[in-house]
Parts: sequence; structure tokens; C-alpha cells
Amino acid sequence: MDLSAVILSDYYDLPFNDILDWRKFSVILKENDVYSLKKILQDIPKQTYESLQNHTFMVYLLHLSVKFTLENALRIVLNFAYKFLEFTESGPEALSVELISSKI
Repeated sequence: MDLSAVILSDYYDLPFNDILDWRKFSVILKENDVYSLKKILQDIPKQTYESLQNHTFMVYLLHLSVKFTLENALRIVLNFAYKFLEFTESGPEALSVELISSKI
């Protein structure tokens, strides 16, 4: 996958930013940078560009591919639950066991 996202925005709220670190697989620029976009992109070092590409591919495999498995979906749900729910004394491990045993 030889591409990386380029985001041109002064104010943005990117989707899934609680799960994804967009800076690892995209170039984020201000709207005024559109006039020098070509130069900015050409000045990105090859090593940095390759890192962006590798991270883009990993995001694709883990979150967007057709092979998106129940395991990945469960991991995302548990991550969300862990961050936003208040757990009892049994903690998030009990929630994980309960979800797996109920075969969601």
C-alpha cells in the first residue's frame, strides 16, 4: 500500500482518534499549506514516508480490511469500555471473560 493520508484542516476531530494515532500514518497540515502542498510533500524524508506507509498498511490490516475478525472487534469494544465505563472491584478482566463466554 503506497499511500498515506494528507489532512488539510485548521480545526479537525478525526474519527477513532481514541484508538488511532493519526500522526503515525498521515500528514496533517494547516489549510493555508495547500499552496505549498507539493513542496511540503516532496520534502518529506524517504524514511519518514516509508514509516507513514507502513503504519497506513497496519491500520488497514487491523481496522479496515475485509478480514476484520471478531477478535479485533472485541478488542475495540473492550478498549472503549475500559476507557469510558466505571468498573467494579472485579475490573476489566471480568468483563472480558463475560463477553467471550457469552459468544457475542
